[in-house]
Amino acid sequence: MPSPTTKNDLMIVAKENYEKLNLFISKMTEEELNTPFDFSKDEKK
Repeated sequence: MPSPTTKNDLMIVAKENYEKLNLFISKMTEEELNTPFDFSKDEKK
């Protein structure tokens, strides 16, 4: 899908992606949700 070219298109794509993110998060286990981020081994961070 090409990038949105109007504000309305952008709002639609943003809403769809937000819904996908919420669905992904809702499928995560409790352990996954409570695991802290660790970027200490990433040399770029």
